[in-house]
Parts: sequence; C-alpha cells; structure tokens
Amino acid sequence: MRWDNDIYRSKFGFKTQHGLELAAQVKPVRGKLLELGSETGILSYQLWKLEYQVEGIEFDSRLVDMARRTTAKSVFFEAFTDDVMLYEDTYPMAIANDVIHRIPAEHQEDFLNNLFRSMKQEGQMAFDMGVSGNNEVIEDALRAAFEAEGRTYRGFYYPDAEEYKNMLRKAGFTVEYAKVIERPEKVSGEDGMEWYIEMFCRDMFRRMDDEMVGRIVSKAVNALKPQLFDGEKWTIPAVRMIGKVVK
Repeated sequence: MRWDNDIYRSKFGFKTQHGLELAAQVKPVRGKLLELGSETGILSYQLWKLEYQVEGIEFDSRLVDMARRTTAKSVFFEAFTDDVMLYEDTYPMAIANDVIHRIPAEHQEDFLNNLFRSMKQEGQMAFDMGVSGNNEVIEDALRAAFEAEGRTYRGFYYPDAEEYKNMLRKAGFTVEYAKVIERPEKVSGEDGMEWYIEMFCRDMFRRMDDEMVGRIVSKAVNALKPQLFDGEKWTIPAVRMIGKVVK
C-alpha cells in the first residue's frame, strides 16, 4: 500500500486540522501529550511547534520510521499489538484522532483499560472517531470488491455512540462531552478515492500482493464513482463522534 506525505497534505489536510482542534481541548494541561495513531508525524510536528511534548504511538512500523524522519522533536513508539501496554500514570493529556475505530472490537476493552492506566489522575483525552454509519457506502463497496476476489473484508469497528460511551465509562473515564456529527469531507481529484482507500484503509489489505490490492481498489472506486464523485471532488460520508474524557 502507498503512503505519500505530499498527497496527505494536499488532499487530506483536514485530518491534521481536526487533530489540532482536539489538542486545543486539552491545551491547558502541561506535560507530555500522548498522540494515538501518529501516522507519519505530520500532526506531531505541528503540535511540537505549538509547544506540546509529543509522544506518538503507531501500529505500522513503516509509518513509525517515516514519523521519525518527519520530526526528530517528538518521540514515537511502535506498537506490535492492538492492546499495547502503555506506561502507567504518565500522560496528563492525550488525543486520538481518527484511530480508535481502527482497533478491532476484540481489543477495545484492553485498549481502553491500558489507556486509562497510562493517564495521570485528572488526565484529559480528546477523541474523534467513526461511529455507526461512518463511511457506510465505502465499506459496502470494499466488502463487495473483497468478496469478488474471494476474500473477506473485516471492516473497521464503528460502534453505536451510546455503546462506546458506556465502554469509556466502564474503563473508568468520566465522559465530559461526546457528540455525533455528520461531517462529509471533500477530496479533490479523480484519484482522490484511490488514495483515500490506499492510505486510510491499508490495514484491511495486509498480506495481499500489489496486484490483488490494485484490483480490489479499482473495483471499489468504480462502484463508488457514480455516488460520490462530482467530476472534481469526492465526498467522504463521515459520521463521527467527537468527545473528551477525564480520568
């Protein structure tokens, strides 16, 4: 799967902006900021310029290497499993931007328990995650394209919002606020959806050769084009839950 930082900046800059908005929700706190899902460090670098002490977690070793090259001003850790154990009582603030729904359902409880242990007392976390209905038409197209190749599409974890708020509370967090919004994003260029799938749905293509990946992506893009491409821009039909929790 491809990743291109220039494409990320030009087509998907809204993701960095959303991350900065999350960080602003925890800005009054001093100390280390845990960034869950640091990708290639583009947001980390912007946060460092705003005087955050960033420590990033990313599950993809290739992206960790790219993040370390993007900014030497932050610390990045590679997590080999989705239920990675974080340092205990370490972080007064954290952000999870477009990452929680990438963790499989069977690992969510361990993830939240570990995250709770890693936060300092009164530590704050702001998050932006996909919930039920998020990218539904894209998920359907990918599922059909996988099945056409004799593969099973695992899909992302898009829970019901109330269900996930209860999971946060069960882990020990106080939910300060959490709201669900429909937030369609626009991606320019005829190749926008192809890049979106390759960069942000990459976890679904593990252990596939490039030829099969290409066929699946092409099938999904062709199926989505009549619905989501207006000739200039693609619409990403996002349904998000944005919130903040406190330990």
